[in-house]
Amino acid sequence: MAWVQDFPLRSSPIPHDPKAADFPATLQRVLRKLNFQPALRSHLNGDYPSLPITSIDELRQNWDFSQATVALIASIAGKHEGWPQVIGVGFTQLMKAVRDTGAACPVDQDLMMECQVGVLEWFNDAWSGLPLLM
Repeated sequence: MAWVQDFPLRSSPIPHDPKAADFPATLQRVLRKLNFQPALRSHLNGDYPSLPITSIDELRQNWDFSQATVALIASIAGKHEGWPQVIGVGFTQLMKAVRDTGAACPVDQDLMMECQVGVLEWFNDAWSGLPLLM
C-alpha cells in the first residue's frame, strides 16, 4: 500500500518526547524496529550527504505531522508487556485509532468497518498444518 502526504518543516524544532504515542511516534518506532538508523547513516556517509535528516528522532522534532490524515497501525513482532506497549501495536492500536476518531455506532446497529491490512508472517508446516506453496 502506498500513501503520500506532504508534511511541512516546523519553523523551529520541538523537544524530543519519549512518551508520545501519535503518528510520528509510531513511524519512529516502526523505523527503529526495521533498523533504519544504520541505513540512514550509510546514506549520509555515502551518496546522499545532504539529506535533511540525520536521526529518526528528528522526524517529530523538525516536521509538523499535525495534519496527518491517516493513522499508522503498526504490527510489530515481539513481546509487548504493559498497557502502553500493548496499545501501541496491532489490533489494540487499531481499536485506539477508531476510538480516537470519535466514531460511534448506535447500540441497536451492527458496526461496518472497512480497513486495509498488510501483514507478512513466517508460516511453517508445523504452525499451519498445511503444506507451503512457494
